[in-house]
Order: sequence, then C-alpha cells, then structure tokens
Amino acid sequence: MPKPPKEYNLNSEMEEEDTEKTGSHEGEPIDPDFQGSASESPHKLTQNELNDLVRDLELPKVKAELLASRMKQCKYLDKGVKISLS
Repeated sequence: MPKPPKEYNLNSEMEEEDTEKTGSHEGEPIDPDFQGSASESPHKLTQNELNDLVRDLELPKVKAELLASRMKQCKYLDKGVKISLS
C-alpha cells in the first residue's frame, strides 16, 4: 500500500499556471456551451426526501432531528417539512 507524503507544500506558481491553462481554480476547463440556471432557486428537500435521506443514512432519531433542524436553518427544506422534537 502506498504511503502518503509526510508534508505537502502548495506551489502557488504551479497553481497560477494551472488556472491559466484551464480557466478555472478547480482544475476543470470552462465549457462555453454550459448555461447555468443562476436565476433558479436551489432544490429544497420535501418531507419524503428528508425521510428517505435519514433512512438511507441510518441516523438515530436524535441525530436525524439535529440534521433536519440545521437544514431548516440553512433553508434547505420546503416550508411544509415537519421536524419532530421529543
């Protein structure tokens, strides 16, 4: 099994060269045909989607409620989603 390096130093000159070549900080080339939907609002989870996520993650009730509460604070949930706190 390969061993990870003990130290990693980011060479800022290499990063700048990569950005110039790709046009992106993420190392992905720019696609001139891509048309994003900046005007659309992000998808918010419905009650069923949240229930499925909690079930798929096999979260205990307390952690599921914490996750749902944080998601609601960040406005990731639809308005009708209920969080059961006990």
